[in-house]
Amino acid sequence: MGGLHRGGGYRDTDRCSCRQKAQGRGLEQGERAPSGEPEAQGVGEDHQVRPLWGEGEVGPSSWGEGAPLRRVEALDPWRDRLSVIDEVLEGEYGGSALLERIRADRSDPLEELILTVLSQNTNDKNSFAAYSRLRERCGGDWSKALSLSLEELEEAIRPAGLGKIKALRIRGLLDRVLSDFGSASLEGLKGLGEEGAWRWLLSLKGVGRKTASCVMLFSLGFPRLPVDTHVHRVCSRFGLYGRRTPPDRAQEILESLLPRERYGPFHLNVISHGRRICSARRPLCDECPVLRLCDRIM
Repeated sequence: MGGLHRGGGYRDTDRCSCRQKAQGRGLEQGERAPSGEPEAQGVGEDHQVRPLWGEGEVGPSSWGEGAPLRRVEALDPWRDRLSVIDEVLEGEYGGSALLERIRADRSDPLEELILTVLSQNTNDKNSFAAYSRLRERCGGDWSKALSLSLEELEEAIRPAGLGKIKALRIRGLLDRVLSDFGSASLEGLKGLGEEGAWRWLLSLKGVGRKTASCVMLFSLGFPRLPVDTHVHRVCSRFGLYGRRTPPDRAQEILESLLPRERYGPFHLNVISHGRRICSARRPLCDECPVLRLCDRIM
């Protein structure tokens, strides 16, 4: 039975629906690469990609820095391309099921907020270690973190790095939570609705779109597509935006191209792909299931 294989994208003998969709979206052999770019390298001379938009049209990777979001017909081919990428990565990594498991484990929005603040500029191992130490120190009552001295708070979250900065941020957001909701809980945030919760989170000092998006997605159940280093790197290689595009701008672009219900699963699938295959320094292109849809080899 034909199927996706690690090493060259799609087999010529494949009969899977993903391959048929890819071919239907202009990925036949013997065509030219998009927008006059060099032809694909490292995948065979007969394996090229034709333009995904017409002459004079623009795709996301050609947008200038700070350009307004363009909701034009030229985006449709990129939605098609991203739809195929999304489907293939879902088959590889199962982000939809993973999202449900994460939401079951991380349903408390205050805990998610503290964990995500601790995760800034560090890896999951360090942030979870810091979170566990702080939670143990507070005995599960986050208001007790306010009774700790700044030095004690810094020591508790030391594994996450940037101790003083993160300690001040956590103290500040806990003060705000107590002031706005009357207790060390963000359950009341759910009653503000999607836009209200979003605005409140972004009003916190030290909380940007990525941190707010994680709380919205994992604990409040609202669709958001957080852009971390993996998502930014992998999607820039897909040609969806330039490498220097700010993360907030990248999030706008991705959310304009995907259905809202796919934000969370796509986020998780791209992180898995970035960790296992599309690493920063030595990506395993020969093992990539979406190689033929990647601008990096064109």
